[in-house]
Amino acid sequence: MWRRIDGRNRWGKSDFAEEKIVEPSYLRDCPEYGKTDGKEFKKVYAKFFSPSMTWYVTEYERESDICYGYVENLADPHCSEWGTFFHKDVAEFKNRYPYHYIERDLYFEDKYIDLDGNIYDAMPNEKAA
Repeated sequence: MWRRIDGRNRWGKSDFAEEKIVEPSYLRDCPEYGKTDGKEFKKVYAKFFSPSMTWYVTEYERESDICYGYVENLADPHCSEWGTFFHKDVAEFKNRYPYHYIERDLYFEDKYIDLDGNIYDAMPNEKAA
């Protein structure tokens, strides 16, 4: 269905009210949006990737299906940034230009990310020196 950025369809009605959002099992333990503000290191709960982009999910707002996390632009690393995106947009992606596919990394295990986008296997203060 055609939808504007504000979530309203062409008749001005919101599509969000009618849609029932099913929480994915891999985001069940993910904190609500805004709960990790101010933390230098955030746990990554899911990773989605395409040939030129990677999405790391650190927070999830269940009512609106919005994820917050780090988006790594592999083609131009200077354009990588923290931000929000719809979970449905990346999880149910269909072949559209310029991306050929977006997949969830099924073998992604607990990782942590800092504010600069560096990935760690364990919390940096817990890493062996």
